[in-house]
This record gives sequence, structure tokens and C-alpha cells, in this order.
Amino acid sequence: MIDPTLGHSMKSTAAVMHETQPHSDPEELDNIEEETRRHPRQESRLERVERIFRIAGFMGVTASAILASWQYVESQAKEARAQSLGYIVQWQTGPEKEAFLRIRQRLHDLTEMSGVVASSDSPEDLRLAQTTIGHMIIEVALNERDQVQPYRLDRDIETLVDFYSQLEFCIRADICESDILKEYFSTDVNDFWSYMQPYAHHRRANLYPTFGNAVASLNAQFAD
Repeated sequence: MIDPTLGHSMKSTAAVMHETQPHSDPEELDNIEEETRRHPRQESRLERVERIFRIAGFMGVTASAILASWQYVESQAKEARAQSLGYIVQWQTGPEKEAFLRIRQRLHDLTEMSGVVASSDSPEDLRLAQTTIGHMIIEVALNERDQVQPYRLDRDIETLVDFYSQLEFCIRADICESDILKEYFSTDVNDFWSYMQPYAHHRRANLYPTFGNAVASLNAQFAD
């Protein structure tokens, strides 16, 4: 048997549910939004503390990263400076400077033998003199190759080519400080390479295709 009060009970429940539904009047919704914009909800003290700690934590990480990067750059700069000064000490105390001085004396002797006079006011005359003496260097180096003597021109040239190649690599790899090496070596490198280019071309044509390439690159870097 059906309970006669069931329909009434369901109707009453539906009516109650309808009465408790939120109103969806557009004008009222607009008023609520406007009130929210004018009077935003105030964050609680706990929310404020959490927000501050999040910002502080983020800023702390950022500051640590910046500090670490700065310390790394400073460390690299000190190492580059130390490496550059190490090459200067090596030059002053090692065989490289002695080889350079012997080559310079050879150039002086060959200049007197050739009778070539290069005017400092004429770049063309200077290049011609350097080329002429450079070809004489080839002849001297070939003649001395089979001789037994403590110092040979070709060995002194190779000593300097090896040393200057080390400088070029150190700069190119950002291991050395270019300005320090340029200040100390640029004039010597330019003088050496100006006279040795014919010899380098000779070596490249005779089973050493890359001879002097690093020295040419170093001289070009120092010229900038």
C-alpha cells in the first residue's frame, strides 16, 4: 500500500531545496564582484608569513647563485692571470728568451750581409727587407741542419714557434689573460713573424702543412 504522505513529503523536500538554492540574479552578481574588487579579502597572518618565507627562500637561492657565479668568475680571472704570469716567468728563465736573442743576432748579421737597408718611413721597403732576409734564413737553416753545433737556427726557430703556439692556445681557450700577454709579447711576436714567414712557407711546403699557423694567429690577435 502506498503511503499517502510520500508525495507530500517529496514535494516538501523539493520546495525546500528550491528555496535554499543561491539566487542567480545578474545584477546581484555584479554587485558582489564590485564589492570584492573594492574590499578584497584580507590574507591571514599565517598566509602572510608563508608568502614572505616563499619570497625570502626564492631570493636566497637567487642571491646564492649570483654569489657563486661571481666567485667562479673571480677564480677564473685569478687563474688566468697566474697562468699568464707563469708564461712570462718561463720566458725570462727558460730557453725561449735565449733562442730569441740568438735569432735576433742572426737577423742583425744577415741584414749586414745582405746590404738591405729598410727605412722605417717606408712600409714597402721594410716588408721587402724582411722578405729578403727571411729567404736568407731558409738557406742558413738548411745549411746548418747537417752540422754538429750547440745551437742551430732551425732549432731556435722551432723553440719559439712552439712557445708562441702555447700562448695562442692559452688565449684561445680562455685560460690566459690576453691583455697581459699582449702587453709583454706583442712586439717580439710581430718582429719574429715578420722575418720568419718565408721560412714558415718553406716548412709548410715540405711535409709540415700547419707550421707557424698558431704564431700567425697570435700575431693577428695582438695586432687588434
